[in-house]
Amino acid sequence: MIRVHKPKTPPAILTTQGAAETKAHRDAYVHDRKAYRDGTKTFEFTSAIYGHESVKKALIEAQHGKCAFCESRITHVQYGDVEHFRPKKGVLHGTSLMRPGYYWLAYDWDNLLLACQICNQRHTRNAFPLLRGSVRARSHLGSIAKERPLFIHPGQEDPQDEIEFRDHAPVAHNGSIRGRRTIIGLGLERRELMEERERHLEIIRHLSAARSALPQGPLRNEIDDHLRRASHDSQPYSAMVRCFLASI
Repeated sequence: MIRVHKPKTPPAILTTQGAAETKAHRDAYVHDRKAYRDGTKTFEFTSAIYGHESVKKALIEAQHGKCAFCESRITHVQYGDVEHFRPKKGVLHGTSLMRPGYYWLAYDWDNLLLACQICNQRHTRNAFPLLRGSVRARSHLGSIAKERPLFIHPGQEDPQDEIEFRDHAPVAHNGSIRGRRTIIGLGLERRELMEERERHLEIIRHLSAARSALPQGPLRNEIDDHLRRASHDSQPYSAMVRCFLASI
């Protein structure tokens, strides 16, 4: 994971149609909060708004076409999913689903990220754990500012403060509990992803070794340029590459 720098101005559809639906949801909750809490009533969300082409395009540009969580390239093999950092429908509490979810953030620009289908559908689901003692906002009447999420929000903080890499394996930086829970909860150690990072790192490792064996000259400069590009935010697994290069 790396820091995602999104434009401060949200796509217009979120501040128009999205804002109107958010107001309707807030009003509905105030009118019958008990029914929404016990699941008798549930909110309906419009994916055509939060997943609108303009929203997805802005996220693709901000994230360099990569998944916000695993840093794999998305756009050359799939469309990607617009992911809600705080789940909109409900929150897992043990094995049950606590309702409602963060319905008032369904169209909130700060709550949206682009994720690959595996990170979004297999791993994040409705999980959103908080640090022990943290108070969860159960509705728009509460305050998410009082929450202390265990998952790292790449759009609001630098994941590299909590997660680092030892070779191709992500590890919690200085034993960070948030780093460890993010790695586990988002599936950043899943086998296929680990194998892909290992293949990517092997190329970087060979280039680094070749560079060390070369005298100063055009070929060594070319390798230096390649290594610099590989560590840039726009490249896959750049957090891993930066950790490796810093260690040699």
